Amino acid sequence: MSSPGEVAKYVGLISTQIRRHVNPQLCGTDKATKLTFMIALMPTGEVMGHPRLLKGSGLSACDEAVERAILESQPLPVPKSADLFAQFRDLKLEFSPNAEN
Repeated sequence: MSSPGEVAKYVGLISTQIRRHVNPQLCGTDKATKLTFMIALMPTGEVMGHPRLLKGSGLSACDEAVERAILESQPLPVPKSADLFAQFRDLKLEFSPNAEN
């Protein structure tokens, strides 16, 4: 059984890795900007297909920059444990490009 803390740890690692690849100028400076992507992951941390934008930021340049950043960030850090990874196979990721790490 996996703990919510372990899931949150990996979601944080994934977000941090993606944020390093986002061009912040494309997303403005609003710290409340949030995007939601559905990402299908393999156990290696590779993204299957393309990330699917569920909720955009309202700025298409920002949405596209974050999608590119997700793809450039591969392999993403995923748990080695099969039980825990099961929660990352189809990851609904809320992402704030301007959040402080």
